[in-house]
Amino acid sequence: MKYLVEVERPIFLHFLNREAALASQQARGEVEDLEAINALTVCHCSGLTVNISQMVEYAAGKSRLISTLVGLSQSGILASTSHDSTMSEFIASRQRIYRNVASKYPMYFGTGLELEGFRISKSNSFSMTNLLRRDLLDQSGTELSLIGKRARPEDAAKVVANLDVLQTIAFKHRDDAITRANFEFLADKGTLTPDVLDATGRMFSALYFEHYASQNGAATCTGMTEVGFVENLEHFPHYDVPVLRAVLRSLGWEAMAGVVRENLRRELETLYRSESHRLFVEYLNAFLGACLAAANSASAASILATWNPGTQRSTVINIASHLLRDSRALSSPPATLLLFFDEAMDALRRAASVGSSLSEEFRAAWGANAPPKNRVSVLMVTATEVEDEALDAGLVTAGFILSGSVNLGRGYAELYSRGTHHQVVHVRSGAGSSGANGSELVVYDALKAVEADFAIAVGICFGLKKATQSLGDVLVSESIVDYETVRVGEAETRERGVRQPSGTRLLSAAQIVKRAYGSAEHRVFLGPMLSGQKLVDNETLVGDLRARYPDALGGEMEGNGIVGACTRASTEWIIVKGICDWGFKKRGNHQVEAANNAVGVAIRVAIYVLDAQGSRLLESK
Repeated sequence: MKYLVEVERPIFLHFLNREAALASQQARGEVEDLEAINALTVCHCSGLTVNISQMVEYAAGKSRLISTLVGLSQSGILASTSHDSTMSEFIASRQRIYRNVASKYPMYFGTGLELEGFRISKSNSFSMTNLLRRDLLDQSGTELSLIGKRARPEDAAKVVANLDVLQTIAFKHRDDAITRANFEFLADKGTLTPDVLDATGRMFSALYFEHYASQNGAATCTGMTEVGFVENLEHFPHYDVPVLRAVLRSLGWEAMAGVVRENLRRELETLYRSESHRLFVEYLNAFLGACLAAANSASAASILATWNPGTQRSTVINIASHLLRDSRALSSPPATLLLFFDEAMDALRRAASVGSSLSEEFRAAWGANAPPKNRVSVLMVTATEVEDEALDAGLVTAGFILSGSVNLGRGYAELYSRGTHHQVVHVRSGAGSSGANGSELVVYDALKAVEADFAIAVGICFGLKKATQSLGDVLVSESIVDYETVRVGEAETRERGVRQPSGTRLLSAAQIVKRAYGSAEHRVFLGPMLSGQKLVDNETLVGDLRARYPDALGGEMEGNGIVGACTRASTEWIIVKGICDWGFKKRGNHQVEAANNAVGVAIRVAIYVLDAQGSRLLESK
């Protein structure tokens, strides 16, 4: 997992900082902070980190924010750090360094109720107050040599102009915090003007940001309306809150959160760092990296039809949103977070496939960073309403969950999930192989969209061996024979239809499944099957087919299209269909029975290959 190894790191929640907010004279709403924390938690899996003093001071009076932070801390997702080892030591140290400005820090001098639930989960080897004091006392002349990338030049100029006053205060009052409030209280009246105090507050907040991220090996998120600070875009767009929120919105996150909000935080705390979460993070950030590569190139115009040059952030958001617009599931929101991760990964893969076809830069970045395919999927194809109903009921009975619908470009398919790694995609084609809605075009579109590992056509057929077969028996193709393609000459007619063998793994699975039907009411036969465009209801034609293909078990209408689509897509296929009649005097009396029996066999075959391929996937990790 290249991204998780090379880029992913704990996220410093630097925006939970009262000193910086006051110095910048900006106030975000509690909801904005909660949504930012939520996006960072969903989109990353290496934990969050924050200095406990800044966190509790910023969160004071914000009950929902406090509840969220305490929950994240108690679940081990959020590491709250301090130079102090225990909460009692921490409170005592805060009371000492804020003793002159206690009214501005009531959370440390009141009943302490707002600190209930908070804990120190990691002890820092350094004191932030001492680091900031050292930075200030080590300055000399007109250059601020230790000031880093986060501070604005105009703030640095004001600090230089008042350096003597600030250093004198820091030297004389070594037990006081390096904060705007303390400088204002300790300076001689009128010595430091409000604009200088604000600039000083921003300067030391900028230094604090850099020290904390560096000392804790953390990434700093961006996009949190940071007035007064220079953003660190070293890891853009992976930790950019507006980008992450836009992508989650395109994946349907907000609709889901609105439906299952009460249980969502608890579920996220449970699934955090799980295999599904880590895979989702890997896919998401590979996708973001590819969007950035496209945004930084001329190929952005080939992805966005109405593209106008803008900020890097807006271009990445526009590309990501455009590619995901038709790629996510279109049904109701997933009922669980696990299903959201599964659907989102599929949507990201489909969107990346489109992006790769439009931009060489996108394709190269995605190819270099996308994880190996993490799930196995089977495309199951039906052509009649009876077959639809039988398959949908059979999948639910077998433990699959209908989790959404998939946009195929020119149609839609139903998505069923079973566990973390298994999915079945059900697509309905028209009767027959050719035409705009025939099996060949429909199945090829579906294979491109979902990248299925296997394809199984399931449904009803006519039998050709009435002496040994019964209505309701199931035929499984060892091969498909095109009986339509012939050379009609003056003297003779020659067969030109190709005999196409079924997929070896699917056929092997079908042979194993067949053994389970030894004593069943219906039997399973493996052998050649015929396929053509005709809806056969003619005894003379049936006799002709028996004479031309004496080894054929039966016939149907969609197989030739399945073969053509799967050959183009390099996908294994097999046909599994139940005998509903003998190709003449059709009455439809046995269609439901035949469809149900075929579905039972087909689902067993699907589960067998899903389990086998899933085991290989897990072993390769």
